[in-house]
Amino acid sequence: MILIFFIIIVMFSQINSLYLNNFGVNIRYNFIDKSDFVDKSDFVDKSDFVDKSDYYLKTCQRSERYFIMYKTTPIITDIDNNILYGSEAYKHLLKVSIGLKSKIVGEHEIIDQIENYIKRIKNSELKKIIYSGLEKSKEIRRETGIDLGVPKFIDVLLNYTKKYSDGYIYLYGNCNLQRQIKKNIQIKNRLTNNINHAKLIMAFSKINELINKNQILIDVCSNSPQNITKQNITKQNIINLNDIYNQVNSLIKRPINLTKTIYDIEQHINQFY
Repeated sequence: MILIFFIIIVMFSQINSLYLNNFGVNIRYNFIDKSDFVDKSDFVDKSDFVDKSDYYLKTCQRSERYFIMYKTTPIITDIDNNILYGSEAYKHLLKVSIGLKSKIVGEHEIIDQIENYIKRIKNSELKKIIYSGLEKSKEIRRETGIDLGVPKFIDVLLNYTKKYSDGYIYLYGNCNLQRQIKKNIQIKNRLTNNINHAKLIMAFSKINELINKNQILIDVCSNSPQNITKQNITKQNIINLNDIYNQVNSLIKRPINLTKTIYDIEQHINQFY
């Protein structure tokens, strides 16, 4: 009986190892276009992929393409192109899910983003890996309290709208965060469908329409500097994500030693493999 149990454990560990060896992620920071990703043919034959459709996990700072592949020869992580494989890709997924890769460490929104991302994944193997990483990250959050005292990003954005209560608000672009704000009762009556009538513009995607010098822009999606400079708006009227992150981080009253907690989490993730 003990021997059978031992064999099952060994078989499971081997399957799990092979499972992760097929797992990878291609990371892009300040993501603008899908063409910014390394093409699959640059590092593996397209025919080796189980799921040929692309799914992207998009956050405010980056976009990531997770994938499953079948390949008999070992593939080495490509640091220059931000491509990770196997356990290194899974470690990255855990760090993202826990909030270690976020500008506001331990932020909550990444959980919602990953849960929505999982719903779009068709490949069952990929879905299981991402889901397991998400559940493991929730467990680590509970154990360490890394997200205690961290406000929800949506509340931070809503707080900014109070500073400009003398005018209408226009929401530019469409994403989960934008839809949550649109439904919020605090600003529902202040929303306008005409960008020219707005005092405050919250951009959730790359903004191409002309903004006038009397309007305030909250650059939620990190528009490229080249794109912003084309607008008829002064720098003083632009609130970018770094401004918001810095302000939030300075106000967080963390009941934990953040540096030690991050170190403990990373050690835990590394020892796990």
